[in-house]
Amino acid sequence: MNWKILLSLFIIFAIAGLLMFSPRGKQFKEKYLTDYISKTADLVKNVPEEITFKKVAPEDKFNVLITTEQSTIDGYSFNINENNVEAEMIYESILLDGQQITTKNTDKVIFKADNMKGTISFENGKIRISGTSDSLEVNNIAFVSDNGPINFDVVGTPVSYNINGITKNSMKFSNIVGLITLGTWSPLSLQNDELEIQYFDGSLSLNEDVLSINGRAYKAKLNNVDLSLENK
Repeated sequence: MNWKILLSLFIIFAIAGLLMFSPRGKQFKEKYLTDYISKTADLVKNVPEEITFKKVAPEDKFNVLITTEQSTIDGYSFNINENNVEAEMIYESILLDGQQITTKNTDKVIFKADNMKGTISFENGKIRISGTSDSLEVNNIAFVSDNGPINFDVVGTPVSYNINGITKNSMKFSNIVGLITLGTWSPLSLQNDELEIQYFDGSLSLNEDVLSINGRAYKAKLNNVDLSLENK
């Protein structure tokens, strides 16, 4: 690279650094950059799992089981690809191929989808299940289409669920409470800790207000301390 170009780059970065530490630069950072960085972090949290930054072999992973509160996964979404999903919820809306479905005498429904393709997201204590399936059930009433997969969107407050085939490149939890078991270790207590799990595949289940995150992972960090096992 030409020395004039190097000198120009050095001057540009030096000016940028001085501006960031000046009063006007700090105002710019607080007004624009901080909000931008925060929004970018939220976007990365729900980035589609087709975007994989690292290939991890199954033999490089270890068993992990986390039992915690349902609110722990608030703000997360998960891709589902040809897996069965079952959830009991106090429903707010049920859309099947664009048609609103309602039930009589109860707001509680048991929703089942066979070989579902779509997403499951958690936000503000609610669960949203949306995608397509060849066969659906709502309170034991079957819905089958002769015209291909059924599009659906179901929203409600979860009572219980069992979701298999979950994959996530990274899950970061703040102030998590509960227990974590890694490999053959004894359970470790979680008391408002910071926990990160990388390259997870497994299942989510909710039973009697206890959320279980059960599967295999490549790395686990507790309060920024790497707990990954050498013998996986």
